[in-house]
Amino acid sequence: IDLRTRELIAIAALAASGRAGPQLRVHVESAAMSGISKQEVVEVLMQIALFAGFPAALNALSDCHDLLTDDNCLTAACG
Repeated sequence: IDLRTRELIAIAALAASGRAGPQLRVHVESAAMSGISKQEVVEVLMQIALFAGFPAALNALSDCHDLLTDDNCLTAACG
């Protein structure tokens, strides 16, 4: 399989584990170099909620929030 697909699979698997925040961040950072948009990463992480549960998906989104947004704020009241 191509590198882009491998990165998406790695992101999904690491997010589903719920315990691999540092490794997940490495693959999310690498995703852009593989032509994967931030929106596509978010979509993958949202799919994880259906298959691995909301806690795993929320942990993954929290672990990578700063990589997936233009700011470093976790609440709507920031900024």
